[in-house]
Order: sequence, then C-alpha cells, then structure tokens
Amino acid sequence: MKSASTKRLFLIFTLFSLISLFFFSPFFLRKFAKALVFTDPLKQADAVVVLSGDSGFRILKGIDLYHAGYGKKIIISGNKIYNTSHPQLMSQLAQLKLVPSQDIFLEENSLSTWDHPRYIDPILKQQKINKIIVVTSYFHTRRVRHIFNRYYQQKNVSITVIGADDGIDYNTWWKDHNMTEAILIEWAKTIWYFLFK
Repeated sequence: MKSASTKRLFLIFTLFSLISLFFFSPFFLRKFAKALVFTDPLKQADAVVVLSGDSGFRILKGIDLYHAGYGKKIIISGNKIYNTSHPQLMSQLAQLKLVPSQDIFLEENSLSTWDHPRYIDPILKQQKINKIIVVTSYFHTRRVRHIFNRYYQQKNVSITVIGADDGIDYNTWWKDHNMTEAILIEWAKTIWYFLFK
C-alpha cells in the first residue's frame, strides 16, 4: 500500500506534468504569441504615423497606406542615432518611394513606445490632425494600441493601429532564437507597461 507522502508526490508530479504539457504545447505557444497582435479595421485618417524600431517593414507599410489614400501625411517617430536619426533614414526611403517631402513630418526624440504619442502630439495639433493610423510591427500592436489609446482618450484623436510584417512565424516561433527573443521581450514589456504605466 502506498504511503500518503508517495501519493502526494505522485499527485504533484502529475499536476506539474499536465501544466507543463499545457503551457509548452504548440497550441498554447501559438496563442501566447498571437495574443500580442491586435490590428484594428483599416479606415481613413488624416495621417499615417510610422514608429521606428524595425528593419524597414513599418515604413514600407506606411508608404503603401499613404499611396492608397488612407492618410495625406506621414509622421515618422523615433530617435537620433550618430549624426542622423531613424526618422531621417525612413524619410529618405519614403521620398525614394515618391512620397513628397512636404507630406513627411519627423519626430526624433522618442526613446520608447511610451514616448511616441507624447512627442507626436505637437505635430498633430499644429497640423490639425484628428485621425491617425499608427503603423508598427505585428507583435508590437497590442502594447501600442494600449499606450496610444490611453494617452489620447481625452484628446479627441481617433487611433487605428495597423501591423506591419515582423518576420515572425506565429505557428513555430519558439523554434527560432530571434523570434523567441522578440516574443518573450515583448511580453515582458507588455506586462510591465500594464502594471506600472
């Protein structure tokens, strides 16, 4: 006859195994990553806001939206680097893709997602912009939506968040180092922002 302590250990081991099987199953891992993605239905806006922080997919998406007539201006938000800035580099690409320089506005002081709405706000006021489409990477969309909606909730600015390609395969991301790093870091930032910002 098994002792009470043996039964208890068996029960703990079984529960731990079931929990591990659930949390580390492909089904859960897919849901875990896809929960970071939130893309609004696309609608007309006054301007397309493109956040820096990737290798170029965001600005290309912003350019496509501009040429499709979803916004009459492009606002590029990011930070300085060496003797230039991410927004300046992104602006150069936009102009190569036939976006007129007079339709491009740069914000070069944002060091984090928290900064973007605060630093683009003067541009929105100056240009009388009330509706914006914010373009970021898919895995970044939920946090961006939370931060922008929270900042602009009392400012009469309509926010639409759209995802750009991020190179992540949401069905097998845990098998790749770079994808795993992106997902886990984004989840850590998301939790931190929801708790402390």
